[in-house]
Amino acid sequence: MDEVADFERWITDSDTYLIKYWMSVPNEEQMRRFKSRIEYPTEHWKLSPIDLDARKRWYDYSRARDEMFRISDTKPAPWYIVECGDRHRAHLNCITHLLSKIPYDEPPPREAVTIPERDKINAYDDVGALKGRNFIPTIY
Repeated sequence: MDEVADFERWITDSDTYLIKYWMSVPNEEQMRRFKSRIEYPTEHWKLSPIDLDARKRWYDYSRARDEMFRISDTKPAPWYIVECGDRHRAHLNCITHLLSKIPYDEPPPREAVTIPERDKINAYDDVGALKGRNFIPTIY
């Protein structure tokens, strides 16, 4: 841990973007997600023994997180905390933030595009030619 800040500064000094995110899931939301994974068979795979052990060690991990922030939350490479109570909003917020951190130059204007008409010289009933073929059911 003594070398983390120096290492990250070397990275940022070489003109590499180093953007660090901590996904913060509230206690209640983590419990809801765990219960959902237990209840629904299609989500069982998302819950491992390591997750359950980590849940038991919540405060140990929180202290380790705080120490990590103390050591490695620096001006050249700050940590950004993403509130993850609502997973979908958290993802959108994180993506928006990430894009705001990368300089972006507007591309030059595009040339106008004209869609040509189909060449009718070899025209035939291409839709009718598919009659009797195997189509998947239209459900949506």
